[in-house]
Amino acid sequence: MYMSAKYDKDFDKVFRQVKKIYEERIKKVSTGELNRFFKQVTNYKTPPLSGGKEVKLKYMVQASKEHAAVPRFIVCGKRAKLTHSSYKKYLVGKLREEFGFVGNPVEIIFKEG
Repeated sequence: MYMSAKYDKDFDKVFRQVKKIYEERIKKVSTGELNRFFKQVTNYKTPPLSGGKEVKLKYMVQASKEHAAVPRFIVCGKRAKLTHSSYKKYLVGKLREEFGFVGNPVEIIFKEG
């Protein structure tokens, strides 16, 4: 974004963008909607094997910390912690396509269970 302090130009655009990014940061996705999405993307592209063993991801939930530093999601499953970083990038990309989170990093935490 370009702005000029000298000519007092386009400051309103900056503040509108800051507000939009903040709204994206605090966006909540329902668990049902999130798991329908998760089932679809994991069926389309399954997680790669880890050490010759299958990684089985069961479900995804959004972490419920009020005003968290970043949008955070938890994925649970069998051998979930062994999920390859490329698959994590795939999930983050699909989350962004479906739900936005513009201007914010997205964190995915993998847990066993």
